[in-house]
Amino acid sequence: MQTEFRAIVQTEYGAPEKILRIANRQLKCEELGADDVLVKVIARPIHPGDIQILSALPQRRSGRAHSGRNSKSAWA
Repeated sequence: MQTEFRAIVQTEYGAPEKILRIANRQLKCEELGADDVLVKVIARPIHPGDIQILSALPQRRSGRAHSGRNSKSAWA
């Protein structure tokens, strides 16, 4: 038995509205193991970090560098 589902597919980097597409996929139930679970996802939030990864943008570091005397901060 096969289950058809839709997936968001990324094959390149760039602006999400230009590179993401929805594709129909097939999953053979035989591929699931005895301890596997198939979960139906109806909605998922998009985290700003997801957009950075899709766009291949540099990751911003969180936190602050130690700003002692005579040291220059790598980031604010």
